[in-house]
Amino acid sequence: MKYVLTTLFALLLFSCIPLKIAPKIEDYKVVKGKRFQKKLPKQQTFIFTDPKKANEFYQFLDAKIGFDNLNLDYYLPININNNKFFLSYYEVERTTKTLNLLPILFDASRLSKGKKTYLDDFHTTENRKGTWYIAITIHNEESTDCLNTSYNKQDQVISYLKRLKEEYLSTSNYAETQMIKQ
Repeated sequence: MKYVLTTLFALLLFSCIPLKIAPKIEDYKVVKGKRFQKKLPKQQTFIFTDPKKANEFYQFLDAKIGFDNLNLDYYLPININNNKFFLSYYEVERTTKTLNLLPILFDASRLSKGKKTYLDDFHTTENRKGTWYIAITIHNEESTDCLNTSYNKQDQVISYLKRLKEEYLSTSNYAETQMIKQ
């Protein structure tokens, strides 16, 4: 029993306790934006993991929709089944953050002896390679949240966004999307 307790204590001492964990989204998720990340809007948001570089989604949309390299991040006009909608997208990052017990105990020991701490930067670690996501909101001309379950064409909008996501993830040369568009 003594060895089991010693082993458990050693594991606890040398382990990292997760404080925040970046979610793993297999396909996509429709949730309130604020629940996913505070800087997102309160509307329902279509979210998927973005494995590509920064601004790739912008370049894809520029090639697909064709807004001629204008800086349009919000209210991009799109057509879904001959209905006009407005797409807004956000590139957001979520990181995994852990608490490291060993550096905290080491610095606490030094502080109790009146000495300077050395490992302040190692008390918590943040995954430098955070997980990036594309978050998309859709509105119609009346500013209705079109991803809300109460919207009567929600399934059409989600279907469009799923196809858009699949096309984005499967395309590496965005000139191809211009050829597909024509």
